[in-house]
Amino acid sequence: MTRGVYMSAKQYLKNNFLWLIPLFCLMYAISDELHQALVPGRSPDIFDIMADMAGVVFFMLLYKKKNPEKL
Repeated sequence: MTRGVYMSAKQYLKNNFLWLIPLFCLMYAISDELHQALVPGRSPDIFDIMADMAGVVFFMLLYKKKNPEKL
């Protein structure tokens, strides 16, 4: 049973990993901004999250252009 769950999860991630990348990047950007709120002299900014996500979208589009069969 464990092997079946492992193999199905592995196949799901293999097929969908490119769509999970923006999710993980968004979570990291949000956690980074929350961390900055706790650092004296720093402040969180929604535009930093937007810039991070713009970079993710840019490189995903670049990847799609070079590897159209992958997306």
